[in-house]
Amino acid sequence: MRSAAAKRYERSSKNVLQVAVGTKFIDRQPTDDHQAIQFFVRKKGPPSRVAKRLPRFVYGRRPDGSIDRSVRVATDVIEVGRILPACAAGDVVRVTGRKGALTLLFRNTAEPGSVFYALTCSHVVNGISHSPPVSRTVTADCLPAQPAFASVIKNATATASRLPYDVALARVDVAALPQPSLQVVSGGTITELLSPTMIAPGVQLDCEFPESNALTGKVASSRMTLDVDYPGQTVTYENLFAFASGGRQGDSGGLVHRDGAAAGIFVAVSEATPGLGFIQPLQEALDFLAKLSPSFRLTIN
Repeated sequence: MRSAAAKRYERSSKNVLQVAVGTKFIDRQPTDDHQAIQFFVRKKGPPSRVAKRLPRFVYGRRPDGSIDRSVRVATDVIEVGRILPACAAGDVVRVTGRKGALTLLFRNTAEPGSVFYALTCSHVVNGISHSPPVSRTVTADCLPAQPAFASVIKNATATASRLPYDVALARVDVAALPQPSLQVVSGGTITELLSPTMIAPGVQLDCEFPESNALTGKVASSRMTLDVDYPGQTVTYENLFAFASGGRQGDSGGLVHRDGAAAGIFVAVSEATPGLGFIQPLQEALDFLAKLSPSFRLTIN
C-alpha cells in the first residue's frame, strides 16, 4: 500500500508514467531489493525544482490499515526517457528495412502434418498498423541462401493506439524445411511455456539476444502499461514487465526462458536507462495471437 506522501508525489508530477512494485535501482543498476515502490518517469528533475520530494521509504501497514513502523518499503524513481521498440532465442530475422530476433521456431502440433511457424515481434515485421503487413516475406541469417524463409500470416496491430501484445506469426516456407523445433541458439530445447504468474521482480531468466549478446537478466517490475515511441506515432503497450539485462535495440523478439520453459518476448528498451528493457509474457502473447484472424489453435508441444 502506498503512503500518503507517495500518492501526493504521483498526483503532483505529470512526469510519472507508471507506478509498479519491483526492483530498487541504485546508480541505474538493479539491487537485490525487489519490493520497492517504483515511479517510472520520462525524466528526473533537479531536486531543487521538484515541488514534492518522494521519501526514500514508506512505512508498511497492518491489515487494519494502521501504520507499521517496523516495516520500511523503499521507493525509487526510475528515469526511462522515451520507450523505443528494440528491433533486431536466437537467430537474426529480417524484413524490408528491419531486423530482429527469432523468438521461436516450432512445429504447430495442433495442425496435421509438419507445419512450422516462426514467431517474432509485430513491429519487427512492420505490422503495428496492418495485419498481415504490406511486405510479408521474412528472411533469416541462419539460411542466407533461402530468400523467403517465412511469410507473415498474422500479427498484432495497435487499436486506438493500444497494443496488448507485440507479436507476429510467420509460416515457414517448405523450401526452408526441415528445421529443428523449439531449439535455442545457446543450447537446449524449449519444452513448455512458463506461467505468467511466475514472472515477478527478482526472477532471473536466460536471454537469446543476438544484438547485445546478453546471456541473463532479471525481471525488475510488476506488470504495467507504458507508451512506446515510434517515428510519428506513440503506441501504448500493455502487459509489460521491466527487464534488466543489457538488451538493446536489435534484440526485439528475443526469447527469455528458464529451465526449458519459454517465459517472454523482448519488445522494447529504455532510452534513458541503458540495459533496461521490457518483456511481455509469451504464453499470453500466443493465446492472443491464436485468436487473431485467421483464427486457429497454436500448440508448441
